[in-house]
Amino acid sequence: MTPFVRVPSLAPDCIARVLDGGALGVIAPHVQGADEAARVVRAAKYPPSGSRSFTAALPHLRFRSFPGAEAGAAIDAATMVVIMIESAVALEAVDAIAAVDGVDMLFIGTNDLCAELGIPGQLDHPLIRQAYAACMRACEVNGKHLGIGGLNAHPALAAEFVELGARYVSTGTDLSFLATGAASRARQMRERFSAPPHT
Repeated sequence: MTPFVRVPSLAPDCIARVLDGGALGVIAPHVQGADEAARVVRAAKYPPSGSRSFTAALPHLRFRSFPGAEAGAAIDAATMVVIMIESAVALEAVDAIAAVDGVDMLFIGTNDLCAELGIPGQLDHPLIRQAYAACMRACEVNGKHLGIGGLNAHPALAAEFVELGARYVSTGTDLSFLATGAASRARQMRERFSAPPHT
């Protein structure tokens, strides 16, 4: 299982902290242009590709020490940088964002994008379909992948975008999975103990 973390900030110390804690990918929200995408890459990668500080005994390496150059190259190769596309500004810059070396995936935050485009909740709106098509073209040109977010309750629509070429589908978050599991267990217990006793 590969752990990805949607970071709360694009600050380098925030990105480094989640990666040093064991994540193998960062999902960077609200990126507006290629400059911001490049800053995320620099924060996530070791020199010479980036500016991430070396830390000894990482969980990725089972807390063992390895030569810095060897460890850094291996971790850089395994670490994904995922850039979220969530605004009209980001859509206009999508070709430049996708062209940034070190960006592995563009990930559309469909709900936030709807709100930013003035069509809140309209997940199958033509503007959203156009946005997915534009992002897919940018990914194809630059050898990147496209991700789908916010459509876990709309599998048929997500399937359309997979047909378009998307290769990563977010089906929820840790919080939603925990809440669903807890609700299911509570329902089982209520059904079990609300039944009349056997006579």
